[in-house]
Amino acid sequence: MTGITQLRGERLRVASQITEHAGYFFVEKLQYDEKARELLLSGKETREILAAIVNTLEGVTNYNAGSVEQAIRGLAAELGLKAGDLIHPARAALTGKTTSPGLFEIMELLGKEQSLTRLRDAVAFVTSNRHPL
Repeated sequence: MTGITQLRGERLRVASQITEHAGYFFVEKLQYDEKARELLLSGKETREILAAIVNTLEGVTNYNAGSVEQAIRGLAAELGLKAGDLIHPARAALTGKTTSPGLFEIMELLGKEQSLTRLRDAVAFVTSNRHPL
């Protein structure tokens, strides 16, 4: 809880605001808000990007904000993409929102297994909800 309040502290004036600004830390199954749904479903390669992030993170042994950031930025370079091309869909997948505090800190607080579960859930969501052109 301390990490969450430190991460979201500037937004949390009273305890009741925790669910509004950091509720994604406390739910087992995320609900994507409208903007997150749009972001996840509009990108042509979102499913592939999220799957690549999963594969990369599975190999991270010392799971913390720094190692996750290094892994994701390295993957972006390897794919010839900007880091934001991975960070934005990952944020939507992990928080259900398009805005949040630092993604890598969120991933550290969620932990490796919860992060991987949410990313896999987002891959499944994109796969089952994308309409063919």
